[in-house]
Amino acid sequence: MALIHDTEFPWHPGEQALHRLLRAPEYENPTSPFLAPGAARMVWISPLIAIGTLDQNNNPWTSVWGGEPGFSRPVGQSIIGIRTVVDRVYDPVVEALLGGDEGDAEVVEGEKMVGGLSILLEKRRRVKWFGRMVSGKTGRGEEGGRIKEVQLVVRIDQSL
Repeated sequence: MALIHDTEFPWHPGEQALHRLLRAPEYENPTSPFLAPGAARMVWISPLIAIGTLDQNNNPWTSVWGGEPGFSRPVGQSIIGIRTVVDRVYDPVVEALLGGDEGDAEVVEGEKMVGGLSILLEKRRRVKWFGRMVSGKTGRGEEGGRIKEVQLVVRIDQSL
């Protein structure tokens, strides 16, 4: 069955200004307003994610999370789940998304922005995605609570 998607996703005014400045030819925005099937597969098979968010002062933070292929995967239409081990103390993305305390934290309310780049280095492929955190939790850990497992559920609003 073919996927037909007739929704035109408009360029951001900043992107339009940059296109004019660079005299780039006009073309259709390739961004999808959902997680496309090909993008979902890339999320599943990628062992790395460059992930970013904003803290409470609107400062941007990024981190690289990794694991075996499948540590991030689609769990529903335009919903991904991420489960990996992180440094709970020194990872600014974990602190921004789940709070600064070192104990177990669960966040269900709120819709914090999350952007990601799922990367498959050996094939030189990637997929960019943006969405909102639906929920997140830190759990089991070692090294006196510093290294923890984190689980995030993200609703994808855009992918490229």
